[in-house]
Amino acid sequence: MLRRTGVFLLLFLLTVSALADEVDDRLASAVKQYQAGNVTQAIETLEAARQKSPNHKGVLQWLGFLYLRAGRAADAVPVLEQLVQIAPNDAQAHNNLGNAYLHTGQPDKALAEYRTVIRLKPDFADAHYNLANILMKQGRLNEAITAFQTAARLNPSDPYTFNNLGVALMQANRPKEAVDAYRKATALDPKNAQTWTNLGLALHAVGNLRDAESAFMKALALDARYPSAVLGLAQTYASQGQDAKAIQLFQRAASTQPDSFVAHYNLGVLYARANNSAEAEKALRRALEIQPNHHDTMQALAALYHKDKRLSEAEAVYRALVEAHPRNTEGWWQLGAVLVQQNRSEEAVQAWEKLLALSPQHLKGRVALANLLYRLNRDTEAEEHYKLALKQDSRNVEALNGLGLVCDRQGRLQEAEGYFKQAIAANPNYAFAHNNLGVVYEKMGKKNEAIECYRRALRIDPNYADARNNLQRFTRTTTP
Repeated sequence: MLRRTGVFLLLFLLTVSALADEVDDRLASAVKQYQAGNVTQAIETLEAARQKSPNHKGVLQWLGFLYLRAGRAADAVPVLEQLVQIAPNDAQAHNNLGNAYLHTGQPDKALAEYRTVIRLKPDFADAHYNLANILMKQGRLNEAITAFQTAARLNPSDPYTFNNLGVALMQANRPKEAVDAYRKATALDPKNAQTWTNLGLALHAVGNLRDAESAFMKALALDARYPSAVLGLAQTYASQGQDAKAIQLFQRAASTQPDSFVAHYNLGVLYARANNSAEAEKALRRALEIQPNHHDTMQALAALYHKDKRLSEAEAVYRALVEAHPRNTEGWWQLGAVLVQQNRSEEAVQAWEKLLALSPQHLKGRVALANLLYRLNRDTEAEEHYKLALKQDSRNVEALNGLGLVCDRQGRLQEAEGYFKQAIAANPNYAFAHNNLGVVYEKMGKKNEAIECYRRALRIDPNYADARNNLQRFTRTTTP
């Protein structure tokens, strides 16, 4: 979000020649001191004038303004509160008091003052702008957008208003409209690296990567080290598959900003994508030092270990992930998979049961759990999960095949035959169901049907060892 430089005040200059008495003389001196750049001396002069005339409107106006100008908002508050008591219909006084409240951490009071300004002077553009900024910080985005739009209509030459309108629109997930706002901001202030960067981010969000790249390049032409532009351009390159360029820029960002989480995280992701596991691990671990327990980073690091078959390390990170984020279904899913690969089936069952408690509709997890329970000879539980899976997807071939296996092992051959046939109907190229149906036919004494099933399985997958071995019991050749 951009802020205007200065204190965002509009304060009329008093006509010095009209001042006559001692207080007015001091006020005139203070104005000259301010105009000469001596703010501290001007404040001292005004405080002396205030001692002489505590309710002098001009003195209070200038003193409140100069306290704000000097960054002394806490001193400005009582002065401006006194002023609005004396001049309750002075819109500028209320606006200045709103600014003082804002800078002293009292946004609700500031909000009330800006609303008063708008009631008194509906066309006061700065009040709408200031009101919008507070509403945006409070997450009241629709109200903020409306206020920014009003400010932009009243003051269409202000780039800050259009920029902050773009920020609010981006936060409201309206990037296409944000692009229009940022384009107006860059047209009004083409020398501002931040507005070009914001435009690049919005263009990236709408998928216009070429124009996003151009916007980031313009930002960097204005400020070659502008951090957000470097990161934005890097992400744009990564989105276009130009990983080498992206890595180079993220490295640059990481070297100039050692604590940049975004730089280290994205480096880790890109290095992993390039199969550079050592650099990926280094970058992801650094990202976790910056933001401990960050969900995506933990998941990326665990996936890296998993892919490299560093199973104990993958397990440790997945366990840390589900401890930090206990409702993370992907973490529980992958933890179970790692445990299965380590032949720790009972622990895997527990992990996948937690997964399904969190997400009962996780079909892949339910079928995997059912398959594991079948391998553990826990047929009743396996059958229950297979049937639940089929309630979600009646043509799920793994669940149909699994139910057939359960029925086969329990001697329920006709039921097994029915499930295997349903699996084949759902996917005629599912070799396992053809082979398993052959086994059932063999047990039923249907030799010819069994041979044909084994042959079909091998036509689908010539390397299917079980089907080949089953067929060899009936034929002397080793080919179908």
